[in-house]
Amino acid sequence: MIRRSAIRATAIGAPFLFLLGGLASSARAEKAEVLRFRHTPGDKAVYDFSLSSRAQATEEGGESVRAEVTVQMKCPVEFLGDTASGDWGIRGQISSGVMNVTSGGEEQSLDFGDVEARYVVSPSGEIRSHKLVSGTPPVLQFAGGVLVLGPEDAFTLAGTAIFPDTPLAKGDTWKGVASIPSIVSGESQDVPYESTLLGEERFRGALCKKIKTTRSILIEDAAQAPDGSGEARVRINTSGAYVWLFDPQRGVIMSIQGSENIAVTTTIEQTDQKLLGISATGVINTRSLLTEFNGVKLSDE
Repeated sequence: MIRRSAIRATAIGAPFLFLLGGLASSARAEKAEVLRFRHTPGDKAVYDFSLSSRAQATEEGGESVRAEVTVQMKCPVEFLGDTASGDWGIRGQISSGVMNVTSGGEEQSLDFGDVEARYVVSPSGEIRSHKLVSGTPPVLQFAGGVLVLGPEDAFTLAGTAIFPDTPLAKGDTWKGVASIPSIVSGESQDVPYESTLLGEERFRGALCKKIKTTRSILIEDAAQAPDGSGEARVRINTSGAYVWLFDPQRGVIMSIQGSENIAVTTTIEQTDQKLLGISATGVINTRSLLTEFNGVKLSDE
């Protein structure tokens, strides 16, 4: 009898214990943790970055011009080591790329590459410094406004993939203002952002944190003519939403996908008389994928 009771209890208890084990595993998966970009000096990553853009510019009282742009570029990244402050030195490159522009029924293609930049990035993802070492990065133009693409677009979400100091669990939201130095001028631009941890997703063999980030930029600038006879004013307003996957084990972003809406207004005046007014609107869709890490190519399996 004792033996039969023991067998019966074991038979009934096994599924129950299995259920408890499953709940415990789920609880561990949902445990809050501090997320950080962690590397080993000499780590190397390769990203494939793609962009597609549609824009329309209208001159006041004139006709509209439409343009489509696509960009493909390969971006190797090398993590050089940590600094005395605990930040990371990083070398980012655009080893090869091509830009195709279609406007007014004409198509143009531009090959580019051999672009190198050096960065200092904190473990939380903030870009401390940013310097163009060699090459000419590709530039998108929007009626007086320009967007310069660099390697950081591929591996840091252009400087807005930033983690807070507090542990994060599914559903947590954090916000801040990223101070992003220009790859060309070195001047910093403040970019407000807000991020939410959506949960976890397995991608290319890694259990990743799935995060959504929204960001916005407002730039207003004015320049006087050299002879003082007039002024040009530019107003650029952008807003974007991105979903990205972060691998806590490798300490790198695995995937970025999202879009940015852009509105640009340019006004040229001379002696209180408006000479020209141009407005442009556009949308930019981007995607970045980690394709290789430390010499090992990653697949979708």
